[in-house]
Amino acid sequence: MINENLPIKDILKSDVFKEIYGDLAKPGISALGRSLGTLFELSYTILLPIKLLNEKSRIIFERNIEKYKERIQSEDNENIIEIAPEIGIPLLDKLTYVEDENISELYINLLANAASKKTAYFAHPSFISIIENLSPDEAKIIQYLIGEKINIKSHLTIKYIKFRGNLLETSAGRYLSSRLTNLENQLHLLYPQNINIYLENLITQGILSDKYPSHILESYADLEKSYDTQFTKLKNESSSEFLSVEIRKSYLEVTELGNFFLSSCSTHLYKTFKQIVELQKVNNYEEAIVLSENLYKNNILPTSLLSNLLEFYLLVGKLTEFNSLYLKTPEIFDGYRNTIIGYYLQIFCAYHENNIPKIKEFTELIRTHMINSKEKKELEWDFSDLIFFLKNEPNTEIKIEFENALKSLALI
Repeated sequence: MINENLPIKDILKSDVFKEIYGDLAKPGISALGRSLGTLFELSYTILLPIKLLNEKSRIIFERNIEKYKERIQSEDNENIIEIAPEIGIPLLDKLTYVEDENISELYINLLANAASKKTAYFAHPSFISIIENLSPDEAKIIQYLIGEKINIKSHLTIKYIKFRGNLLETSAGRYLSSRLTNLENQLHLLYPQNINIYLENLITQGILSDKYPSHILESYADLEKSYDTQFTKLKNESSSEFLSVEIRKSYLEVTELGNFFLSSCSTHLYKTFKQIVELQKVNNYEEAIVLSENLYKNNILPTSLLSNLLEFYLLVGKLTEFNSLYLKTPEIFDGYRNTIIGYYLQIFCAYHENNIPKIKEFTELIRTHMINSKEKKELEWDFSDLIFFLKNEPNTEIKIEFENALKSLALI
């Protein structure tokens, strides 16, 4: 048992405390230690050891940390980074007392995304306060939206209808219901009667935006059927007051912030990244393009995979798509290594265009850049996909010039 009168730093050094953390105390050995090692050293600032003296807090914390450990075990070791204290310390604190599975999962996934090179930029500290302001039912709605996001829709929405009564005397009227989404029944909420309060909170948090009732041609048949009995009853009860009672269709749309938030609190994004890499390994570029394009449309495709998408376009001969995206994203080619990659992609594009002068032009640009740049680093990208592609092409003048460009850059 830990002596409660010990100074915080002494408690941190105790065998019992280290046992609670397990391999957190071994940053060089495990992914868990690498990602949380610094936070372990700084944890005295949030009185974490003292909180773990409470048996219930310790049990909750151990359960949540075990889930976090399972989450990052599938991550490649080279992608694990130390989590920034600004986001990691408050998250560890939350994991000592949050028991609701839906809310704890949001915190754990946010922590896990902060531990990966590929997804760390999604882990914004403000998302902690958003989760903190969610009820268990609202967390269910977020988990529902994350599930919908797996389909990678361009515009993630929640459909709703409202009943409107049109007055006898004038063309004016008033709404006779709040938003009707049927989510309260689909998600088995604890307090289904609070569904509109929940939706209002998600709007206030900036996750959803209300498009307000308007005339929409799209079918809402399933949703209307869910409230058919209620609508029929309302029409009968309101027949003396209103000329007619109608159904207005509309929807709540996930905002740009909401889209970013959903990505930061789910495992879907990381799994999609890995799927793209696996498709690339087996030369299935068409499917890799579909996944990458959907991420790009949702503004959640990282720079490294944006370069890959440009490469995929060239590997399947989609020059129009390549040129369009290349012109839209010049900022991704800033810096020593990225400039070379940008020039090289232009060389490969010139190969498809049968443009030998362009190959020579960009080869010279790369050579000049490598000589003159103050920042000289080894290229991690070996262009193996392009070399594989080249080997299957017939021996033509353009192929020979392309091979010469590769050899001159010492890439093959």
